[in-house]
Amino acid sequence: MTNTKKDPHNIEIRSKVLNDILLISIGTYCENDQVYGSAEMDTENVAILEQFLKDKITHGEIRIIIDLSNVTNIYSYGMSILFNLFKNIQLRGGEFKIFNPSSTLMQTFEALHVTSVFEIYTNLAKAVASFGPKHIYS
Repeated sequence: MTNTKKDPHNIEIRSKVLNDILLISIGTYCENDQVYGSAEMDTENVAILEQFLKDKITHGEIRIIIDLSNVTNIYSYGMSILFNLFKNIQLRGGEFKIFNPSSTLMQTFEALHVTSVFEIYTNLAKAVASFGPKHIYS
């Protein structure tokens, strides 16, 4: 479904595979399968993201980058979803990275000491390369 309104409380989520790594992007509207527009990760939006991520992990996606380029704010429930995602992926032998948070989000992450838990990148090529070769897990 394409959201033509650019309301930060209505999100669009798209994913694509880069070198066997799932890149998930969040915004408020789509154009040519890309997301744009500033989004807030409030309670309603996070529930949508949580279900999206559960579906991906259930289908074996355990190498994930979340692109936060368009996210202006993450509420506490959103932070808990990121931590749960990180934990669930690690338990399955996978990896989770964050890409391109705004300076405001970085300040929040630093204040909460999230930067000591999550790997955060501002360069997508470096984020993808940080995964290294794919390992086969039994």
